[in-house]
Amino acid sequence: MSKIKVLEAGMKLKKIDLKNVGNISDLSLTFNEHMNVICGTNGIGKTTILKSIQSLFAYSSSDIKKKYGTKRGTIFAESVDGHTRIVDIVAVLPNEENKNSTAGDYFPTNIKEVITNPDNRYIDYKKLESVSRYPNRTPAFAGDNRLLKNTVNNTLKDWLANRIMARSGDENLSDSERSNIEKMLETFSVIDPEIEYKSLNYRDLEILLSDHGNEVFFEFESTGFKNIMFIVLGIIEEIEFRFKNMKIEDFDGMILIDEVELHLHPTWQNKIIDILRKMFPNAQFIITTHSPAVLQSLDNQEIIPLYLHNGNVEIKTLNLSKYGLKGWTLEEILSDVMGVGMLKNKVLQNSLDSFSKALDDNNVELAKTEYRKLNEMLHPESELRQILEIQKAGLF
Repeated sequence: MSKIKVLEAGMKLKKIDLKNVGNISDLSLTFNEHMNVICGTNGIGKTTILKSIQSLFAYSSSDIKKKYGTKRGTIFAESVDGHTRIVDIVAVLPNEENKNSTAGDYFPTNIKEVITNPDNRYIDYKKLESVSRYPNRTPAFAGDNRLLKNTVNNTLKDWLANRIMARSGDENLSDSERSNIEKMLETFSVIDPEIEYKSLNYRDLEILLSDHGNEVFFEFESTGFKNIMFIVLGIIEEIEFRFKNMKIEDFDGMILIDEVELHLHPTWQNKIIDILRKMFPNAQFIITTHSPAVLQSLDNQEIIPLYLHNGNVEIKTLNLSKYGLKGWTLEEILSDVMGVGMLKNKVLQNSLDSFSKALDDNNVELAKTEYRKLNEMLHPESELRQILEIQKAGLF
C-alpha cells in the first residue's frame, strides 16, 4: 500500500505568490501540509486564490483574470517537494484564455491529485432507473482539466448505490475497495451519531438511513446534513475514481473547498473541520470561509486572515497563541479577524450611547430610562448587563 501511495499521490503546495491577479496586487501565502483556512471580508480575493491554485494544474484556463489596468499577472507556486511553476495571466474578458502550455510540466501532470469541491452543493431527489458507478465519466477524465470541474451533484447517488451493491455482491473487491465502502457508510454517523446507514432498497434503488430511529431517504435529510454529506462523500468518490487500490485515508493530495460553511448551522460549522480531519487525515486542505464558528475550531497556524491595507490585500497579523481563536467570541472574531466592523444593532448601539452620555452628564432620569430599555433588550446572560450594573453604581 505504501508503494501505491508514493506513486499516486503526494502533491501538496508549499507557497503561492500572486501579482496583479484579480483584485490582488501582490500577495504571498505559505501553506502547511494539512489544514489551511483563508478568511476575510467579501471581495477580498479568497475565491481568486483558489482559482489561481487550480490554474497551476491546467495548461490553459479562462477562470482567472489579470488585475484591470495592468499588462499581465503572474502566479508563482512551489510544491512541498521543491517543484515550481509560473503561470502568466493575460486574460481580462470572460472568454479569454490564459495559455501556459509546457509539455510535461510537473503541476499539470499531477492534476488528479487536486480535488475541488463545488460551492453549488445540493442533493435533490433523484429517481434511479439503473445504477452506474461513474455516470457520464470515462477513464479519459482522469488526466485532463475536467477533473477541476467536480460533477458530484449529478453522480453521487448512482455511485453510492453502486458501491453498496458491490459490497454484498462482488467477491472480487480489493481490500481497499471494501475499506472505502465501509468508510462511505460510516460517513453518516461521523456527521451525526444519531444517523446511520440502514439499507439499500434493491427494487426501487433507494438509499435509506435511520435518523433517530426513523427510516428516511438520504435525500430527505436536512440541508446542513446533506451539505456535509455532499462534501465528504464527494471527496471519497473522487479519490475512488482517480486512484485504484487506494484507501481514502491514504490520500495525501490537495483538497480545495470554497465557503465550506454554506448552508450549515453554526454547530456544524464548528464541527466540519474536525470531520474533514478525521476522514482525510493525510490530505492538504486549502479552504475559504466567512464563518467565525469555523475559525474557532482551528489552531493558530491553520488560519490565513486577509484584509485590505491601503487598497492592497495583505495577511493580517493576529499574534495568536497555540490555542488560536478558541477563546474568542464570535463577535470578536467577526470584528477583529473578519473586519466586519460595527456588529451591534443600531437601536441597541444608540441606547448604549445614550446611557453612556447620561452617565457622563449625571442625567439620572435619562440614565434610568435607557437602563430600563437595555434591561429589556439584552440577552438574559449578556456580559453587558454586568458592565451596566458597574456603570450605574453610585448614580442610582
